[in-house]
Amino acid sequence: MAAVRAIAVSLVAAALAVTIRRDNPVFALLIAVSAALFAMWTALEPLRELTDELFTLAEDANLQTGVITAVLKCVAIGILARFGADILRDSGMGAAASSVELLGVAAGLWSALPLLRMCLDAISEENNCADNPVLFTCSLRLGRGNTGCGKADNRRY
Repeated sequence: MAAVRAIAVSLVAAALAVTIRRDNPVFALLIAVSAALFAMWTALEPLRELTDELFTLAEDANLQTGVITAVLKCVAIGILARFGADILRDSGMGAAASSVELLGVAAGLWSALPLLRMCLDAISEENNCADNPVLFTCSLRLGRGNTGCGKADNRRY
């Protein structure tokens, strides 16, 4: 129900902003930004529930929560960078919008470094491979017939 309300408010704000854009472009931009902020605020509660569910699934699957945290950080950075770039583009500042998008990409990659480090450690570490199902599957998908524990494994995945 909250999503329907946010969509309705956004449509009314868009119609109002288009109507007054010729006479007062600054006020039209403020209306559009306010509607976007309201929509983002409305989306926070479902996103919290989704985040909690993702962490629960990760714990049930015996995954480290750092993986989910890194992915969620990257997604949040991408959403915020896109939002900021769209506001700048609407106000006629295309070059600044491109800079914000570039900064968002760099920040997303920076926040993904721990995830990349975990993947590289999982690939290079062969000692505890059979104990961890994620590492075990990863080693098999890389074409290693041996799990690193001295036991040859011929299972197919």
